[in-house]
Amino acid sequence: MLGQCYTALLRRCDPVKAQKYNSEAQRILARIGDYRGLTWGLWTAADVAFVNNNSDLAVTTMKEHIARGASSGGFQHEMSASMGTLAHYLAEQGKFKEALQQGREALDMMEELHNDLQACETHAVMATILVDLGPQRLQEAQAHAAASHNIAHRVGAKRVLGCGLLAEARIGLARGDKLLAKTRAEEAGRIFEACRANWYLRRAQDFLEEVRAADS
Repeated sequence: MLGQCYTALLRRCDPVKAQKYNSEAQRILARIGDYRGLTWGLWTAADVAFVNNNSDLAVTTMKEHIARGASSGGFQHEMSASMGTLAHYLAEQGKFKEALQQGREALDMMEELHNDLQACETHAVMATILVDLGPQRLQEAQAHAAASHNIAHRVGAKRVLGCGLLAEARIGLARGDKLLAKTRAEEAGRIFEACRANWYLRRAQDFLEEVRAADS
């Protein structure tokens, strides 16, 4: 669907246009009775809500998407990816313990399905969640960041490699290593810029502002 192209691939979307295409797609899919397509439409709607800073709607919609996937018994690869995305959304709401559990369940399913592409992004999300849970979780966070980095290199996922680098930057700042934090965030930013992953690029830029603020 065109709406999905605008949202889920690189988060470089025009949310208004994305919602327009997605709404039209959902009308067509409802008319022809395409259950799987309608379920995909929920993912796109959740992504649009998320980039519009409506995390409550994003979480609710993604949970409905996952429930439909579970009830259908099909498209398990997609559902495992949705579970990883939900962990990210929950973390953005500050629900770190729930996000951690959701991420673990997602990684378990991804491992079973050999869904490495989605696993490397979920490992990066898990690393960030663990940083937010406090200094006692930094070693575990580092392990997830390393897993993300290794898988991303193996499968050639450039944008996700940037996500892993940004996770490493957060770990570095949490440990007081501002130089490492700055270096990793700048590396991530260059990757996101090259990929035109604008949403992620803004996150890297915002983090660099945090590092500069910590220096002042």
